Amino acid sequence: TFLFFQKSEIIKKILNSPNSKKISNKISLSELTKICFGKPLNKSECISNWSNKPLRPNQMTYAALDALVLIKIYDLIQEKGRECSINFEEIALS
Repeated sequence: TFLFFQKSEIIKKILNSPNSKKISNKISLSELTKICFGKPLNKSECISNWSNKPLRPNQMTYAALDALVLIKIYDLIQEKGRECSINFEEIALS
């Protein structure tokens, strides 16, 4: 699982959606993506053989999407935090 921010109660408040009640200190990236954007990540490549090189196009897309969605989630939480007058960056770094 993806170790999520230790400040899960603050994240719940920032996101303020019915699905945010499911946020705990440990949550998968796919679950968090569903909470933030309404759709989970496709994790079909998760169990593929990553030791074979070169990676298949589907594996590269999977890896790139994992990285991109983290940035999008961070941006969303910062935006929602500003709307609630919460400095998420300060909280995340504390």
